[in-house]
Amino acid sequence: MGIKNRRTFLSGAALAGGAALLPKQVSSTAISSFSSNSSRVYLTVKPGSADSTTVLNQALATAAKNGQVLYITAGVYNVSGSLSVSMTPAKGFSIIGDGAAVTKIVFTGSSDAFTVVGNFGPNYDPKGDGFRFEGLNLSGPGLTRSGAGLTLLRHGGFVVSDLQVVGFGTGLRLHDSLTGHFSDSIFAYCNDGVLAEAGSLSNPNLHLFTRCTFDSCSRYGLSFFSGSALTLESCEIAANATGIQFSQAGAGQGAVAVTLSGSNYFEGNSQQHIYITHGNFPVVYNLTGAVFNTFTANAGVVFDPYQLKAGSQPAVLNLEGSAFCPGSTYANAPLVLAQPGAGYDGLSVSNRTTLYVPLSSKPVFPPYVHIL
Repeated sequence: MGIKNRRTFLSGAALAGGAALLPKQVSSTAISSFSSNSSRVYLTVKPGSADSTTVLNQALATAAKNGQVLYITAGVYNVSGSLSVSMTPAKGFSIIGDGAAVTKIVFTGSSDAFTVVGNFGPNYDPKGDGFRFEGLNLSGPGLTRSGAGLTLLRHGGFVVSDLQVVGFGTGLRLHDSLTGHFSDSIFAYCNDGVLAEAGSLSNPNLHLFTRCTFDSCSRYGLSFFSGSALTLESCEIAANATGIQFSQAGAGQGAVAVTLSGSNYFEGNSQQHIYITHGNFPVVYNLTGAVFNTFTANAGVVFDPYQLKAGSQPAVLNLEGSAFCPGSTYANAPLVLAQPGAGYDGLSVSNRTTLYVPLSSKPVFPPYVHIL
């Protein structure tokens, strides 16, 4: 018998929670004014206009220009257009709400909702590029799932915490982002929960997700295109089509491309929990200490080295301490290794302490794989 399916067990609660997560337009609260001092820009929420787009953009511009903290108090803010701001060189900038449970921005348009442009580029100064986004709920147009909820462009380093993004085409889009830390955040009911992609300045370099949830996204919970290093700590990735998609762009001479630590939990992703497209770089994939539960279509983890051939760089797939528990569908493979090009023999797998339920589902590795 496999591990109990928590999503089945909590189906009633999940439906109720999903209903609460799905966005709806609220017209009773909007911004009527904002005030500022030397260090903060304060937004005051009062009944008034049904559309907060203009005054929010004004407050964003003021805070970014002066390197201030934009503090958005608890309330519901209806936005019909887009929110966009560019950071001022050599000045940090923060956007902080009272918490994702009480500070809610409801977007009714179809374009990208919230865009923050950083200073990363040829003359980048890391001392002036600090950016923080915290304590906000961004709700999109719902079933139409258009635009991106939060877009971060050209950032050298940033911190995002207590963010909830629901009902967009892409919940969080990262483009030309060098390093970032995300914690205690939810990305749900989007096409892609998080999309990190390379630009002209940088590939997604070093990104850490701590205690985050990627849930019910129709394509990817988290997609990391042409990335270098991705780490997940104590996250839940559930009910997406593919939980995590990762394609590797390389990070010098040897790198850890994907690291799972702190008991990450995967469940009910309909295609696969993790799909890795491995490039010709010497890397280690540490998929350790995770629970891969109820994979229903293809496999728990798919490792695809299709572009490699004889003489290509080696790679290590470390599965130590993880558990593969497919539930009642034992015919689905816990691990699929796609066929590489002719002559490739550089993949090593470590799974001495990996639990396969049932034991008969333990994979038989092809000849080109070295067992550590």
